[in-house]
Amino acid sequence: RAEPSTLILQPEDIMEMLEANAASPLLEDFLKDFPSDPEALLLKSELRVLQGDYAGAQLLLTGIPPVWDEQVLQFSRARLAYLNGDYRAVMEFTAPMVKPARPSWRVVYLHGASLARLGRHKEAITLLQPYLRLAEADGSFHRLLGDIQQLAGDRASAEKAYAEGLQIYPRKPILVEGLSRVAIDAEKWNLARE
Repeated sequence: RAEPSTLILQPEDIMEMLEANAASPLLEDFLKDFPSDPEALLLKSELRVLQGDYAGAQLLLTGIPPVWDEQVLQFSRARLAYLNGDYRAVMEFTAPMVKPARPSWRVVYLHGASLARLGRHKEAITLLQPYLRLAEADGSFHRLLGDIQQLAGDRASAEKAYAEGLQIYPRKPILVEGLSRVAIDAEKWNLARE
């Protein structure tokens, strides 16, 4: 028998390429030998998310011992709660993880998106501001910030957020689409065409 971390590499690589159908049989074979492996259960949960089976993904997460990499597990639970529209649960899962000096940008993004869904736009905007130039996020914070400002009814600030993001990340599709949408809403046809 090979070690779990060695066997799980192949399905993880396949999943990263979003080939969920190819990864599922390999993962099932692996889980026959290691039915309680936390990484394998997490990966299977991720595959279920890709397949749109959020309830099945949540059920798999309950089988992972809470002592195993708690932040990874909490983030997975928070993401599932977000996908299920339970934004208050997201806040419960992510609140402790945004407190450290350098939290994961993905956690901050999910927390900010949940704040916005709960109508707490000012809090979300304040939370996101320090992360706008974070290279790993690749424009995601500018897009989220613009979307939140648009939800809050501040079209000018939304346009500014998208435009500033495009200065840093030129031709980034998520930012182009956001700027185009706000331009169309404002009937700024020339800006929308650019």
